[in-house]
Amino acid sequence: MKSVSVNSEVTISYPDSFGLMDSEEMKKIFLEDAKDRWAVWDREKHAVLCVNWQHYGALKILLADIKAVALRNQMIAAEKYKERDYNYKFDRYLERKIAGKKSRGYCFEYDQNGEHRYGRIYLFKHGTAIYAVACFCKEPYEKEFEEILDGIKLKKN
Repeated sequence: MKSVSVNSEVTISYPDSFGLMDSEEMKKIFLEDAKDRWAVWDREKHAVLCVNWQHYGALKILLADIKAVALRNQMIAAEKYKERDYNYKFDRYLERKIAGKKSRGYCFEYDQNGEHRYGRIYLFKHGTAIYAVACFCKEPYEKEFEEILDGIKLKKN
């Protein structure tokens, strides 16, 4: 397993078969440029693991309801996938702990470049940021992704 600190706040471990994506690869995969994104991928398994984050003011982060944030995130994702004609299909909402913090998320399926894919996203608050940890893959990758989520560590505030 490899390990990396993302945004100096979140430590994530991931399988050795994953390699770091550069900005051009991320732009090609995600079809947008995001400065607050870290991503790795396993080219053989066609699996992508990424972490996005966005900082907010202390009051806004305190008042943010992570369930509402996940619902809104899912609606925005559905719009983007439908705009790109990716045959987006929402599956279900998810709930779990990530490093002791309550997180909410969702899973879905979609088609990209003629290939069927699966997506799973969890969101949680830490410090002054909301983080999204996501996995996109050709085959269901639930067990492996759950192990990655179980290994996430957060810097103490």
